[in-house]
Amino acid sequence: MDAQLTALPDVRVGSAALHKTAAGSDVLVGYLVAERGTTIDLADARARLATTLPGGIVPTLCVLDDMPMKTSGKVDRKALPWPLPDTGREASELPAELTWLAERWAAQLGPVPLSPDSDFFDMGGSSVAIAKLAAELRRKHPGVDIADLYLNRTLESMSGYLSTVESEVSARPMPGPLPWYTGLFQAATIMGFYVLNGLRYVIGVMLVIWVLAAGFNAGWVRAPALLTLIPLILAWLLLFSIRGRFLTTAVVSRLLTWRIRPGTYRRGGMTHLRVWAAERFLTFQRLDAVLGTPQVRTWYRLLGNRVGKRADLHSFPPVTGLLTIGDDVSIEAEVDLQGHWIDGDR
Repeated sequence: MDAQLTALPDVRVGSAALHKTAAGSDVLVGYLVAERGTTIDLADARARLATTLPGGIVPTLCVLDDMPMKTSGKVDRKALPWPLPDTGREASELPAELTWLAERWAAQLGPVPLSPDSDFFDMGGSSVAIAKLAAELRRKHPGVDIADLYLNRTLESMSGYLSTVESEVSARPMPGPLPWYTGLFQAATIMGFYVLNGLRYVIGVMLVIWVLAAGFNAGWVRAPALLTLIPLILAWLLLFSIRGRFLTTAVVSRLLTWRIRPGTYRRGGMTHLRVWAAERFLTFQRLDAVLGTPQVRTWYRLLGNRVGKRADLHSFPPVTGLLTIGDDVSIEAEVDLQGHWIDGDR
């Protein structure tokens, strides 16, 4: 980097140093000393560096009268000025409407002199720094798009862009305490699910006993009647097989969500608890393995959802049955399709 800086026109010596900003971002600064009787064209210098250096590492440039040197003849990087000295326009001369944004820039770029025409990337900004800046700006302007920040690189144009973006996050109401009966309902529901889960083990043990008695004539096992095999097989199909669990989930979910329609409902009310119970039952069925397979379309439809042809579905279906998916739609993993949320006590 030092060699690239020193090779610039009208530069007697150049040196680079890495500094940390208040926000923890790294800023690369190139310090230049001009040849006697010459003036360094910083815009031309940046353009030349952009053609010779990999993208993203063109440093912020600063012209010094003299380069601090050690007794060994090497540049004393620790003595290089940081924060950078101002080069003409004082920060106080910035229009009032740019001050707030300039402070956010300074947190990412360091205490560098800024003017309305300052370019974020020419001042040493990188893709990481602009991403951090976007996150900070979204605290006040939640609609900020990072792509638009790339298009509005100067302090003035970025401020103009922010004036068009929704300002301030609307205060969301804090939820109050849940009704007393919700805990009882949830405890009873989860207990019922565990009982159903335990039935799988009971059915499995009974099937093993039947096979030992009928197939291996185990003397220590009482021979069961042939008719007992039929309910065991039916129970196995419902509790163990994929399609049986599809059917069980669909029946339970439809009963729990019967006559639920789109709308606003009370948090902790019966509609909320019914949807919650249906979602917990779906989770207890452990059907993750079928996501992304052709069978999952059947599962969606059994729950009441409308699914088009050749849909590729990798996320859990909504238990409300209110979802409509068109033909050839692809939904990736971990997409939230439930279609409901809690806002305050609603």
